[in-house]
Amino acid sequence: MGIPMAETSPVEASRSAPERTAWMVALPVLLAMLGAAVALVFVWNEIERRHRERIEEHLAFQAREIALHIDQRMRAYVQVLRGARALFDASDEVTAADWKAYVSALALEDGFPGIQGIGFSQYVPASGVENHVARMRALGQSGYAIHPPGPRTEYSSIVYLEPLNWRNQRALSYDMLSEPVRREAMERA
Repeated sequence: MGIPMAETSPVEASRSAPERTAWMVALPVLLAMLGAAVALVFVWNEIERRHRERIEEHLAFQAREIALHIDQRMRAYVQVLRGARALFDASDEVTAADWKAYVSALALEDGFPGIQGIGFSQYVPASGVENHVARMRALGQSGYAIHPPGPRTEYSSIVYLEPLNWRNQRALSYDMLSEPVRREAMERA
């Protein structure tokens, strides 16, 4: 005798076979789609990470380039200032013509683009303002007066500035000690 088996109706048998077949096909497809989605997320994150790294490397490179250019520019400015100091150290008296020759020899437009002018500011104690103004007027600057006007304990006055264009002419005789930011820079220097 054999094992009795439950009989299924032909309708039940016809329904369960396609359902089993559908799940047998759908399950691997769903698993494959899920795996593809996980892989896509992983690849997307990796691409995004590498893109950020490239951007950060590019920004770091640009920052180093900018810092290098600033350093080079500052070294050039230091050389200009050292040359000006050497001019004063080598001369008993530097005249406006001497200053003009020095600045002209620098060829600012070619070698130092961006520098609008190179000047010399003279320290003037309050007790020496009248003598200083009289001396500058005797040297040919008839309307010379330290500005802005007003009593102070000490003054500075831009006495030489080249190139002497319209913008720089307005700065001649300006007292840089009268303005807090410039005063601090001069005191540090």
